[in-house]
Amino acid sequence: MSQFIPRRVVLSSLSALFLAACGNADDEPAGGEASSGGGGGEGGAEGEPAALGPSDSNASESGYGPLVEQKGAKLWLPEGFRYVAFGAAGTAMSDGNLTPGAHDGMAAFAVPGKPHLVRLVRNHELSGVGEEGSGLDGGYDRAAPGGVTIVEFDTQTEEVTKSFLALTGTIENCNGGANHSQGWWLTCEESTEGTGEGYAQPHGYVFLVRANADGAVAAEPIKAAGRFVHEAAVTDPRTSYIYLTEDEGPDGFYRFVPSDPSDPTQGGTLGMLAVSGQPEYDTTKGQSVFTELAVEWVTIDDPDPADAEENASAVHEQGRAKGGAFFAALEGACFHEGSVYFTASEGGDAELGQVWRFTPDDDGRGETGVLALVYESDDEGVLQEPDNMCVSPRGALVVCEDGDGEGWTDEDDACRIAGDNYVRIVTRGGKVFDFAKIVEPLDLVEAFPDDFEEDCTAEPRPSVGEVFGVSEATGATFSPDGKWLFINLQYPGETLAITGPWEKGVL
Repeated sequence: MSQFIPRRVVLSSLSALFLAACGNADDEPAGGEASSGGGGGEGGAEGEPAALGPSDSNASESGYGPLVEQKGAKLWLPEGFRYVAFGAAGTAMSDGNLTPGAHDGMAAFAVPGKPHLVRLVRNHELSGVGEEGSGLDGGYDRAAPGGVTIVEFDTQTEEVTKSFLALTGTIENCNGGANHSQGWWLTCEESTEGTGEGYAQPHGYVFLVRANADGAVAAEPIKAAGRFVHEAAVTDPRTSYIYLTEDEGPDGFYRFVPSDPSDPTQGGTLGMLAVSGQPEYDTTKGQSVFTELAVEWVTIDDPDPADAEENASAVHEQGRAKGGAFFAALEGACFHEGSVYFTASEGGDAELGQVWRFTPDDDGRGETGVLALVYESDDEGVLQEPDNMCVSPRGALVVCEDGDGEGWTDEDDACRIAGDNYVRIVTRGGKVFDFAKIVEPLDLVEAFPDDFEEDCTAEPRPSVGEVFGVSEATGATFSPDGKWLFINLQYPGETLAITGPWEKGVL
């Protein structure tokens, strides 16, 4: 049978090798303005959390036991855990607007002087000219429905105290990255569509949203950071250099050096990683784990090319022409102990995914560095297209599975058989546990009508109410005190705050 999956299939488990990659957060708060979503842990160099690695003999390797089935629940959790749901798509926010749908990347920030409040900055991966949510004043593009919301959650009353639109008029706000030391969220557009498709503005940019905003911010694209199919945007806290991933295929790994480290909207220089002496290096096949490659940066002369809408790889091709390396489907990224770790979700000989590490020279300021493959999967039961993840206060990895819950089997089953999606725990020692199973039914025909129209071969095609799966989870992030794990159910869109006896296991 052939299988079509409308969203990228992501991680079900991880190798212990990857667990050396990312600490609890990319940096520590500066001036008390914002706090890491990871929380906890003894600090390392440059204010980083303690190292995350399988060699830690004190690391807990305990899960939380079987998931408890509960009729009518949105997800099943281990015994003792519970969730509070809020921020559903279409519900009214405190600014009078309706909550957008398609909840995606998210980060948690502290509210100074109010330790019981958590401020969530949340992406909404929406597109479509003139779709619901567009037409708002003050946004970047009145024809575009995507953007960012901010939600304050009170952990004492377990209620939302404030919610509002923070950025409007963008499209496909999928991934991004928090800069906790500066107190902002970088949200990235995963599309270069523009006026040719009927939008009022070009798209494919990175936008900055300050976590302490009290309303919609000025939507100013960071054009110097490139117009391409963006995914992650990770900041090196030592330099304020921003590392960017691309998901168009083939893809580049980029570095944006802002002219003003405190304000990347003021411009800067974009570069693409190249392997020294080996132009247009192909990282997608035939790689060896831990083989170090000397790398450098080639400058992108025109980061905002006029033909980017017609050619989403216009920036990438400039870098390739200068010898830039290419990857297969770059997705998530994080900074830890002087290195940037990033995933190539379709890289490797088996096309199941790779984890790469880039370490810059001279404490992050050098024009050279070292690239190494940390892990490559050849078994979909170990690693399958890694994407969205976060690290718990005690150093375990929380993985939101973008599995086959939003897919269907074609042909013999007439596009009517869907699968599951889980939130997994991966310990420092490489053990994998289930933490949550998403069980709230999702009508796939209603959620993805265009996908069924284009990719289902059944005659007649299924109708609304005939094919049910489950949403993926997105945006996993811990509260600054580590007592709450926030995740999104992407479709139709809702945020869940999970709490329970964390001390009984690895999280």
